[in-house]
Amino acid sequence: METIMNTPTDNAADHPAGHAATTLPLSGATLPDAMTLTLRKPVTFAGQPVTALELREPTAGQMKQWASLTGMAANIAAVSTVAGLPESAISEIVSRDLFAAATFINSFGLIGAEAFDEPPTKLTIDLIHPIEHADQRYAQITLHEPTAGQLIEWDRVDGIEADLTIISAVSGVPLVALDKLRARDLVRAGSYLANFLAPGL
Repeated sequence: METIMNTPTDNAADHPAGHAATTLPLSGATLPDAMTLTLRKPVTFAGQPVTALELREPTAGQMKQWASLTGMAANIAAVSTVAGLPESAISEIVSRDLFAAATFINSFGLIGAEAFDEPPTKLTIDLIHPIEHADQRYAQITLHEPTAGQLIEWDRVDGIEADLTIISAVSGVPLVALDKLRARDLVRAGSYLANFLAPGL
């Protein structure tokens, strides 16, 4: 876990928030999974002072909580969800702390995308964070080019829900289990499948 100690001279920007089957190696593994952000100005929650935020890589289920929001509302919702504090408390932290926390959380959504000149028809991804659901443990997910019928299911929803729907359809992993998929693994899976999604659907 990384600890960020803020000082009055800190800047939030300094703390960023026909092909053979292929296996995609771990990506973005050097990014710390968690971070303790020491607040410049403590806030109060439930009558107690909060002097630091405990942050970690968000899950897909958490990301859905702010996916429809923009700007400061999205930042506040993201930090609130990941830190486990109400938005009323997060709204009281100073701006540089909010930006530092949001930048750390959002950085996970920028890592993991893979570019293919010609995408393989099948791809196995080793998950950075295996997921567990109903006595099943998923350390890998195997993806392939979706069928037209699977694209119909994808086209019925938007945003992260659409990504999870198509990942579930082609991998066979239950949709509810994929809510536990971490951001970097979601980006890696989604960026592969995006190669097969025609514009305008």
